[in-house]
Amino acid sequence: MAPTFLGKLSQPSGSMVNNIEDAYRTLEAYLSQSKYLAGPEMTIADISAVATVCGLDGLHPIDKKRYPNTRQWLINMSSKPFYRKCNAQGNEMLISLLKSSMENNKLKDKKAKL
Repeated sequence: MAPTFLGKLSQPSGSMVNNIEDAYRTLEAYLSQSKYLAGPEMTIADISAVATVCGLDGLHPIDKKRYPNTRQWLINMSSKPFYRKCNAQGNEMLISLLKSSMENNKLKDKKAKL
């Protein structure tokens, strides 16, 4: 986030996308064994991870064909009352701010090249 807000990033870099894809693959491996990350019941691991994963999904959406369990987990977690109360609005604001900052950075880059 810092490079975006400092005007240095206009889109996720290739290495960032690779890291996000690695995270999705890891989640998919865990979620192929159970409904939640640490077993059949939701734990603090799920609550902690959903805050990060929903932000990543806003910038680099989870491919539901490649990561069906991860997509379903995110849908499930996003429907929980705690998520809607504590995370949904802030996540939407963060994603919106990041995307608009990236667009502004693209415009600055174009102007600088002129």
